[in-house]
Amino acid sequence: REITLRQLTENPAEDNVTSAIISPEGKYLAYSDRKGSLFLRLIDTGENRVLSSGPESIDPISWFPDGTQLLGIKPKDHSSLWRISALTGNQHKLRDEVGNALVSPDGLHIAYSDVSKPYHRLWVMGLDGQQLHEVVHTDANEYFWDFSWSPTGQHIAYIFTRRGPDGKIDTRIETNESEGRQRPNVVLSSHRFVGNQTIETGLCWLRDGRLVYSLVESPPNQLDSNLWAIRVDPAGLAIGAPERLTSWAGFSVADLSATTDGSRLVFQRSEEHTS
Repeated sequence: REITLRQLTENPAEDNVTSAIISPEGKYLAYSDRKGSLFLRLIDTGENRVLSSGPESIDPISWFPDGTQLLGIKPKDHSSLWRISALTGNQHKLRDEVGNALVSPDGLHIAYSDVSKPYHRLWVMGLDGQQLHEVVHTDANEYFWDFSWSPTGQHIAYIFTRRGPDGKIDTRIETNESEGRQRPNVVLSSHRFVGNQTIETGLCWLRDGRLVYSLVESPPNQLDSNLWAIRVDPAGLAIGAPERLTSWAGFSVADLSATTDGSRLVFQRSEEHTS
């Protein structure tokens, strides 16, 4: 299917979008802005509804599968994780010190990272914090960036980076069991995942088995990035070679989320200007 690009928000530069995720059925976009408001936008009509506003801004980071609730993080409140009703805007606090979090495809578990960025530890827990266990634990010279559940919920993919004693950086996509009981599988390696380490990447595991990710372009276009995909089997092993999906220029692509059927994918488009 041909990929078409459609802009969903029109925020001015001084009030940019800070986080955005598409609902499982592709009907809504939840997004927050720099001024601290959380919006729910009906994608096909552009109608906006304010879910939250005020001094304690909350960034939406993941939808529950039924589309009635989502997860959000309040950066100024100990980076706390909250469950939010998409119907009423009511909020329920889950825990503090969370960098990022994703609801599992069955809606029964939450994968979340430590508050450092890039991240060093990844856990999986039940919706109320029960059955907590660790999936990824890196040392001081290792860290990971984005992560995504597999369609079955049995594996988690993440972008892993290791800095060697000689300063050489090795970056790759790994997959691991969500129970964290096996050694990780390496899907692919590339020095272009993180670029200059100030540009965020993106990672999204689609239901058809493709892992979609963003790669920065080679110099002199290192501030641009594009979408690629690689097929992964249910055990988390790569099938075939990576495939380029887009050839855009002039901006970077990050913060990926997709509908359950994989027909729509949302990302944040960033442009860097210096003076």
